[in-house]
Amino acid sequence: MSWTKHEFAADRRENANAVANFIRNNPHIEAFSSHTALLPIPVVENVVIFPIVFIRHPIDRLRSAYEFERRQNASTAGARLAKALDFAGYLRELLKTPRHRQIRNFQTFRLAYNESRHKCSELERATAAIESFPFVGLVERFDESLSKLETSLQRLFPNFRAQPFHRNAALSRQAALFDRLAEVSAMLGEELYGEICAANSDDLVIYEKVVTRFNSAGRHPW
Repeated sequence: MSWTKHEFAADRRENANAVANFIRNNPHIEAFSSHTALLPIPVVENVVIFPIVFIRHPIDRLRSAYEFERRQNASTAGARLAKALDFAGYLRELLKTPRHRQIRNFQTFRLAYNESRHKCSELERATAAIESFPFVGLVERFDESLSKLETSLQRLFPNFRAQPFHRNAALSRQAALFDRLAEVSAMLGEELYGEICAANSDDLVIYEKVVTRFNSAGRHPW
């Protein structure tokens, strides 16, 4: 399978057009990955598009984002903030900006892009998106997700085999999710941990929906 990486414009409208044009202009590419390709899934004539989306526990995602910002050799605002503050301070600083989506239901926000803005609440639009996708993986169950992805993609590519490859994975990620969340709770204290959970309540709903489908074997293609 021919694969490449590509990044796109940040503006939502320009982004959607750029993704569609990239697919049209590169018919030889069978797969591509991107940090900046946004939903909705583009519609391109004579092309079947199979989105590969992974969901992560939102509190674990924030811890991972903080650790990545601290490690990376960059001078972005996020990297500078993470290097200057401990995890609790980093979160408190982000919470000061009311519309900062990096810390507030980020996954719900991005998933909702797949549906019309005039269609229900953001959470309902995000739910509709994951219901419509042919596959949704769980970061915390990565190998199992790859197995499900392989089964789904073999309908289009009969010889496709998914090979696990972990990159940017910190050693702390090797602990069980329950233990990582307990560690974060102890690190932040009850009040701040509760505030962070409240700020990501929709993401927690989305995460539990995907977990439920993972645990309901045979009831959904993924």
